[in-house]
Amino acid sequence: FDRVCKKFEIPYFINAGALLGAIRHQDFIPWDDDLDILLYRKDYERVLDVFEKEADQRFKVYDYHEYTEFFDICTRIADLDLVAPTTHGKKWDDFYEGRICHTTIDLQVLDYVGKFHKLRLFLLKAIHALAMGHRPEIEYGKFHGLLKLGAYILPAVGRHIQLTKLTRAFDFVAQVGG
Repeated sequence: FDRVCKKFEIPYFINAGALLGAIRHQDFIPWDDDLDILLYRKDYERVLDVFEKEADQRFKVYDYHEYTEFFDICTRIADLDLVAPTTHGKKWDDFYEGRICHTTIDLQVLDYVGKFHKLRLFLLKAIHALAMGHRPEIEYGKFHGLLKLGAYILPAVGRHIQLTKLTRAFDFVAQVGG
């Protein structure tokens, strides 16, 4: 990933668990199974254009726009040679053509925020919760209080909305004002 980004002068940043691990452990978090990368939208789109052409054949880009089943609104690059044990259970083992069983680089997009950032964040979270209705199962134990109620209601509604419409809505809200 780094080699391709350097070749095409694409800036990127480590994020989330990868950043926490770099600071806290001076390495990866031992139980983390992915690398979180943050890119500006234009750089994210450039990575999608060039990565599979330039990278070793063992890497596959899983663009969330291309799937009719939902795991997350996040494009991932999987290393098909590295298989990670899954803790998600049997229904998850072959999700996304087995992608969830591989070590991944998760590509997260940094869009312009603007003055309505709280409203946009709320809408993005709501759309994500609606999309969860397309997952093979939902871990309700992770939610508490009003979030638990939302975790039951929004996916139940979202199950009846085409996933492509939800991902388009997510992309639209993320890019408003950008």
